[in-house]
Amino acid sequence: MKEAPSSPVLRNRNLALLWLGQLVSLTGSWMQSVAQGWLVLRMSDSTFQLGLVGFCSYAPVLLLALLGGAAADRLPRRKALLVTQATAMALSAVLAALTWTGSIRVWHVALLALGLPTEMLVHPGPQWVERMATGKGPWPAVLPGYLALARSPATDPATTPSRSTA
Repeated sequence: MKEAPSSPVLRNRNLALLWLGQLVSLTGSWMQSVAQGWLVLRMSDSTFQLGLVGFCSYAPVLLLALLGGAAADRLPRRKALLVTQATAMALSAVLAALTWTGSIRVWHVALLALGLPTEMLVHPGPQWVERMATGKGPWPAVLPGYLALARSPATDPATTPSRSTA
């Protein structure tokens, strides 16, 4: 029986673990972002408060992205990844506990939204992928596959063809 061909990316264990872990993590982050907005809108019925929580979600990235990038270059990659993911998980657990107990308020959601982008500030981006991949396997064979997985229309709206109505 013939074995199905697989991507060179997924044959590299470290890259496969990183890609699959990021798939799970980012899916959870996107779900939480939608749930936060929905929760605030249902609690307050205020578009202003919804916008405020949205602002709180991205203000840390806007203000601290340069410092986060500098820190990402200097910190041990594994430890930074574990700390940021554990922080995101803890914030999600607090949000879930407050919601389940019925004690959630809009200011809780806004405060927790300020902390959620920690994973984006020290994020294992493409610069880390190169470092991981060069240790194992041929980098030229791995890079195109990783980029295809990371920048597909399903995961990156910038690569989706525009639909003009003109």
